[in-house]
Amino acid sequence: MKNKPVKRGGGEGCGSSAGFTVVELAITIIVLGLLLAIGVVGYANIREGMNLQAAEKQVEAALTRAKLSARQENVEYHVIFYPDGGSNANTYEVMCFKCERTYDEAKDEWNEAWSLQPTDNSVGDEKTVSSGDHTYVQIGNSAKITSGGTVIFKPVGTDQEVSFDPAGSEMTINLLSGGRSGSVTVDSQGRITR
Repeated sequence: MKNKPVKRGGGEGCGSSAGFTVVELAITIIVLGLLLAIGVVGYANIREGMNLQAAEKQVEAALTRAKLSARQENVEYHVIFYPDGGSNANTYEVMCFKCERTYDEAKDEWNEAWSLQPTDNSVGDEKTVSSGDHTYVQIGNSAKITSGGTVIFKPVGTDQEVSFDPAGSEMTINLLSGGRSGSVTVDSQGRITR
């Protein structure tokens, strides 16, 4: 006796179908939509975190440049941070003491006058806004400064004195990007931390 091969699936009368049902398609579309929504929310969170990190780095770099410039030029530098909601919102400005020398012919002598003058301390593609003699550097990536103030770097011999306005033992510049917050802190020794 010979064994006959048995047909399995795909034959007529076995209930096979050549396509998908409407229910299967609807479930697939719903699952893909949920995955896409989760991906978009995740991407938005990652982007907010990157924007905040970039703003923190920008503030840290501005403070570091002012600190080094004060030491190299042996003049006092002020970094003024303007918080959101005020004039020049979400910007900072760098100013330094400069000496203006003028010659008085009648007295045959040189006169020196020290004044706090704005200086453009921006680098690269930082957006600046000019108003009169002042150059304000915009905090990038849509970040907001939620608390501002002034950090003062003053060279004292080979050392450096750091003070703050408002006064204190340190100053923290608080930043906000989307729903995330961060900060950059300067202490009285001039240490800058994020």
